[in-house]
Amino acid sequence: MEKIAVVIPVKNEEEGLKELIASLARQLPQNGEIIFTDAGSTDDTVGIIERAGALDGRIKLCVSPGAFPGKGRNVAVSHTDADIIAQVDGGNMPADDWLEKVCEPILSGKADYVGGNFKIMSVRKKIFGMDFDMGDVYGASLFRTIDNEERIAGGFSVAYRRRVWEKVGGFPEWTPVAEDVLFVNKALINGARAVFAKDAFVYWQIGPKFSDIVKRQTGYQRDKFLHTGKMFDTGGSTFFPVALLGMIMLFPFAPFMQVLTILIILAQWFRQSLKTLRVYRKRTAEKGVQPPLLLSVPPIMLIELLTIYSRMYGSIKGILALGRKKEFEASAKNYLYDGGSLKDNGLRG
Repeated sequence: MEKIAVVIPVKNEEEGLKELIASLARQLPQNGEIIFTDAGSTDDTVGIIERAGALDGRIKLCVSPGAFPGKGRNVAVSHTDADIIAQVDGGNMPADDWLEKVCEPILSGKADYVGGNFKIMSVRKKIFGMDFDMGDVYGASLFRTIDNEERIAGGFSVAYRRRVWEKVGGFPEWTPVAEDVLFVNKALINGARAVFAKDAFVYWQIGPKFSDIVKRQTGYQRDKFLHTGKMFDTGGSTFFPVALLGMIMLFPFAPFMQVLTILIILAQWFRQSLKTLRVYRKRTAEKGVQPPLLLSVPPIMLIELLTIYSRMYGSIKGILALGRKKEFEASAKNYLYDGGSLKDNGLRG
C-alpha cells in the first residue's frame, strides 16, 4: 500500500490541537505519518505534539523557527518518504472520512493533485442567554456571493503525489501568503492532473473572535494591492474602501464630504448586512436550525461594520506595500516558470 503522510505547519495552535491529532490518527493507515513543523510556538503546541508522538510513533515533529507557512510545508515533506502527501492546517478539523476522500482520486490513478472542500467550523456563543452559532454568521459574511459553504479549499485540504512537490521545487518560501495558490498553479503548468473532491471536507475555523475576522478582512484587502490576476483573487470589491479613504482625505477642504461619507458608509453597512442576513437565513434554514431574526441581526451588523473599517485599514496597508508589487510579481513569475528547483522526476512517472 502506498504510504501517506499528513503535513501540518503550526505556530501557537494549542487550542484544538489534541482533537486534530486524534482525528488524523484515527484516519491514518498504520504505515502513514503525521508530520508537524513548528515555526516557533510560545504556547504548549510543541508539548502537545511531543506527548502525542511518545504514544504514537506515526506522529513526528520538526522544529524550524520562522518556517511558516510555505517553508513549514517543505520541511515536513522533506522529512518523509511518503508517496502521497496530504495537507491540513492547525486550528482546522477534518471530517472523519476526509483523508480517505481526499486521497482516493490519487490512489485510483485519476489525479496527481486533489483539492478538497470545506465547511465553516461551528463557533458556539451565548447571546441574550440563547445558544448561537457565530460560525454561521462568519461564513455568511465572508462568502456572501456563493449559495452555500461548499467551496474548494486552499492548502488546508489537499493531497498530491510526492513527485508533484519534487517537480515544482516545493512551495515558495519567500511569501507569507498565496504559497498554496502558486504551488498548485505551477503543478498545473507542469502537467499535473488535478480534481476537486467535493466530499472531502475540512471544518475551517475563521473565528472564533471578532478580532480574527478583522485580521482576516484586513489581510484580504491588503493582499489585493500586492497580488494580481485570478490566482490571487480573494473576492469582494477593492474600490469602495479606497474611495472612502479618498473622501476622508478631502474633509479639510470640503466639509460637506464628512456628511456624504457618513451617509455612504451607512448605506454600504446596511447593504452588506442585508446580503449577509439573506445568506445566513438561507443556510441556517437548510440546516434545520434558524435562530430568531432579532437575535441574528445585531451580530451580523457588528461584523459588517467591522468589515468596512477593516477593509479601509487593509487598503492603507496595501497602498504602503505597493513598492513591493513589482518585486513580488517578478518572484512569482520566476517561481512559476523556472522549471523546478528540486530533482526533476516528472509527473507521470
